[in-house]
Amino acid sequence: MRARGHGRVIMHAVPIVLALAAASRAAAEEPPYGKLLHDTECLTCHTPAQYTRAKRLVNSLDELRKRVAYCRDDVGAEWDAAETEDVVRYLNTRYYRF
Repeated sequence: MRARGHGRVIMHAVPIVLALAAASRAAAEEPPYGKLLHDTECLTCHTPAQYTRAKRLVNSLDELRKRVAYCRDDVGAEWDAAETEDVVRYLNTRYYRF
């Protein structure tokens, strides 16, 4: 009787695990949301060379947050706080690494 109960648990768990694995794989293949926001708004004024130049204007994570907020407001991007942080996270991961 016990083995039968465990079989049911496994039988129900397998589809859940497979669905989670598929969702995780799909998420890994999609570009980060911050990149999509960045590419839509920021690339109208910036090129990646500005993020990698020797004399950067941004030298800390706090400065990066301030710069992204400044540029967001300057171009009129209607990002909420989470979206702004997504752009900060993307830029930090891709270019700055603070």
